[in-house]
Amino acid sequence: MAARRMDLILAMFVALGGLSLARAEPPVAPAPPAEAAPVEPGLALIQGRCVGCHEVGFILQTRRSATEWGDIVSEMVGRGADLTDDEAAQVRTYLEKNWSTPAKAP
Repeated sequence: MAARRMDLILAMFVALGGLSLARAEPPVAPAPPAEAAPVEPGLALIQGRCVGCHEVGFILQTRRSATEWGDIVSEMVGRGADLTDDEAAQVRTYLEKNWSTPAKAP
């Protein structure tokens, strides 16, 4: 009985692994470490205004599309992030420029 259960568990893992390999798009490469972040005014704003709730490494751990970064910055401002409109634009521009996924080919 235990051998049959192990066979079933092994089959499930193989099946799940096969599903992840069959995705239409390859996974996005992880972002470089936060320590490698280009030093620009947008990074200084992130370090000064966003780290009250998030570590810089958490913010920069995953590349996102430019649209996603814009949505995230807008959401954080809506939740009370202490950024003026100009500062939010600087943060958005920084994230889009340095931490966005490559644009998809048409």
